[in-house]
Amino acid sequence: MVSEDVRFGTWDWVVFAAMLGISAIIGIFYAVREALGHSDATTGEYLMGGRKLGLIPVSISILVSFFSAIVLLGNPAEMYTVNTMLVWVTVGMYLAVLLAAAIFVPLLYPLQLISSFEVRNKICFIYYIIYKYLWMT
Repeated sequence: MVSEDVRFGTWDWVVFAAMLGISAIIGIFYAVREALGHSDATTGEYLMGGRKLGLIPVSISILVSFFSAIVLLGNPAEMYTVNTMLVWVTVGMYLAVLLAAAIFVPLLYPLQLISSFEVRNKICFIYYIIYKYLWMT
């Protein structure tokens, strides 16, 4: 087996530094903008994009958060070791996404919630009230 010494080259460092620099500039811009009082967005508006984002940005965001780097690196290795059984996992994922889009999105979107933790907190609060009511009777 031939071992090759693989290291970052000049262009690798340039691209890496540019990516970090652009991310830092964006962060500094919005931090200064908020510090000067030019932004009156709440945390909920920030997280949800003011509920004004179109289909493409939301779809890309969901896709990127669903398919992480671990999935991109792990699926070929899984396919190599377990053969084509991973196809059934993919079929199950597609069915789960379709069911979630058909069932949960129409139920949860009108509630104007920011995260799934709010749903959990509301359900736990309702159970707590029922428990206390039954305990007192």
